[in-house]
Amino acid sequence: MKIYNYGSHGAGTVFVSPGTHHPENSNWVDEKTRAPKMFTVRFRDGVADVDTGIAMYMVARKLAKSSPIITGVAA
Repeated sequence: MKIYNYGSHGAGTVFVSPGTHHPENSNWVDEKTRAPKMFTVRFRDGVADVDTGIAMYMVARKLAKSSPIITGVAA
């Protein structure tokens, strides 16, 4: 799934560990130690293509946007 960074341009790297907040998801924790896994999300030209679960986590935590449209608050 594609997600977008808030700057909408350029490259950047974000490190996320969704297993910290959702230890019940076996894809996000180590099988043996049950420690949360760390995932690296690399944006290129403001876009990253990641697993749907990671994308939904990042959008819910406001670490990324689900749309490239720039939104703002009207004055």
